[in-house]
Amino acid sequence: MGSHDDILMADVDIFLAEFGEPVIVYPTTGASRSVTGIVVRGPAKMESNPRTQVNPVSLQLPNDAVTGISGAEFNNRFEVDVPRYRGGPAVRMRIVKASSQDAAMITWELG
Repeated sequence: MGSHDDILMADVDIFLAEFGEPVIVYPTTGASRSVTGIVVRGPAKMESNPRTQVNPVSLQLPNDAVTGISGAEFNNRFEVDVPRYRGGPAVRMRIVKASSQDAAMITWELG
């Protein structure tokens, strides 16, 4: 790995300690596990039909099979329990797609 990847890997614990929330990951390749991730909640979309408004959520997890989920476990069928709002009750959401990945973290869009 190059120095940029080394810096990313070293900063994961700092970001998780500051911004992380507990989530439960249900990969299709193994047993569920509790990990710390960064839940990014966006503003509600304004549609012409108010019944179709959603609160988009994405999740950043360490790119690791123990502390997060690894690229080798990736498929679009695994699920996670995340709080819809910080400190709130967790809800089960399905992974829609991976939107970005580097040596340290993978960002997932949830639906």
